[in-house]
Parts: sequence; C-alpha cells; structure tokens
Amino acid sequence: MILTSELFDRFDRCPRRYAFESEYEPRSITPLGLLYAAVEGSLTAPEAVQGAKDALMERTQRLDVNAGELSPLSAVRHIECMAEVIAMALRAKLGRATRPDSAQLGDHEWRSNLIESRGELHRIILVSHMDDDSLRSFAHSWQTIGELAAMERPVTLTVVLIGSQRGGRRHSAWTKGFLHPIQRNLRFAPRKKDSGFTENWKACWREQSDIKAEVWLNQMRTDGVMDELIVSRKIHYHCDDERMIQARRDMLLIAEQMMAARTDAPMRRSSCDELGRGACPWQSCCYAPTPMTPEDLPHLYRIR
Repeated sequence: MILTSELFDRFDRCPRRYAFESEYEPRSITPLGLLYAAVEGSLTAPEAVQGAKDALMERTQRLDVNAGELSPLSAVRHIECMAEVIAMALRAKLGRATRPDSAQLGDHEWRSNLIESRGELHRIILVSHMDDDSLRSFAHSWQTIGELAAMERPVTLTVVLIGSQRGGRRHSAWTKGFLHPIQRNLRFAPRKKDSGFTENWKACWREQSDIKAEVWLNQMRTDGVMDELIVSRKIHYHCDDERMIQARRDMLLIAEQMMAARTDAPMRRSSCDELGRGACPWQSCCYAPTPMTPEDLPHLYRIR
C-alpha cells in the first residue's frame, strides 16, 4: 500500500471522506488548494515564476475553481499574482527543490509530501496567521509527525503568512500595497515608525497593476516586511524518541484501518466545516437531504 502524510491526515479527520477520495475526486478546487499547487510547483521547476504558472494552468484546465465572491477568472488571476511573488521569495530562501525518494514503512511504501532542498526536508505551510497554538498544531500533525517517523530525518516547517481572506482576496503584502498619490511609488510600510499612510495613498492590488513580481518583491524587502511573512522552525528527529517509536506503531495500525474504510462510516461532523479549511467537498454526498452517491452527481465528482 502506498502511504502519504496527506492520506493519514485525511483519514484521521474523516474516514468517510478518505473512502470517497480513494475512488473519486471532486471536479473543483479551492483557491487555497490552487495556491498550494502553484507554490509547490514553483519550487521544483527550473524557473520559479513559470513553474507557478504551469501548475496553475494544469489545475484550471481540468478543475473548476470555487471562487466565492470573485469571478473564477479574477480569483485565478489573484492567486497567480500572489503565487509568483511567493515563489520568487521561497526560491531565494531555499533554492530549487526536489521531491525526496520514497521510504519503507513496514510492508508499505511511504511517498513523502515534503520537498528537499540543500540536504534538508521542508514542509511548506500557507496560513492566514501564525501564533504559538497554530505552530504546535502544525508540529504535532500527521503531516509533520508522520514524515518524521517515516523519513527518519529532521523536518523544517516553512510557514508563509498569506493574510486573511475577505471579499475573495488575500489581504497581505504578497497581494496588496499602497501607491503614493503623486509619485505613484509602491510602499508596504511607512518610512517612519510614528507615521502611517494618509488617506491619499491608494490601495493597489498587484493583479490590477502592471508591476512585475520582481519589482514587487524587492519593494517588500526594502520596506522590511519579509521577515514577518516567512517563518521557519526546525523539528529535530531522534531515533530513540518514544514518540517516534509509538508513531510508527500507530501508523502501521492505522494503515490497516485505512484499507477497511467505507463510505457509509459515521460522519466526523467537526471536519465538515473546519475553520481555515472551508467546507468539505463531499458534503453534497454525505450531508444531503436524500441519500446520494458520487455517481448521482457527475457534475461534481468523477472516478479517479
């Protein structure tokens, strides 16, 4: 059986969802899912910005975008412009990355969801904000603990703060700046600590401007906003750590349970509309007023 940390996370949140996604896939993708695809694609591509564009094109050609308050075209353009700047910033920090080789976990093959750069494993996390509680949550999740236990190597959590989503757009320096009312200079922070932007400064979304990604990123660096938007924390691995030993035991037990997952398993209602993750894409099947299967909704789901 092929195992990944993403599959463990999905099964842990809802065995019913895991069973659905073993046979079917949604015909749509969320903006956050699209951003992840673009950023991760950029890290392994020969050129970062083009890699982000190619990953976006591949997804949007076969999947609809759950754009919310924006039109799908506007949502994709917003994500593309954000992904370009993030891609350049991460490439400058990490260099070009690769996918690590598979590992063996018992009788199973472990395919890592991490990237490897300069001899280190990285987990890329895109979040609206980060505090101590969320950092602990990332460190203790299957997508970190599972990778540590299976790969038997340290993992660096590289967290990118992309801002809260309002009106269909992410509000952060990756996407939004301010233009001087006369000189039209782009800024992200005032030059003096005791002064702010006056009402004459105009908000500027990158997708609504002709500002190149490189120029946008350089101004972010000049204004000193980069350090607070990309944060890295290294999680060390020790082979004699009882937590790692127990995690491997648990993973082999859970793998057996995964093989027996059924689409009629009880709902995990806490996972239906998780804060920060949005609605589960399988609600149309398992939270319908009448019994539904993916075959009844071919416009929403298709066989893998």
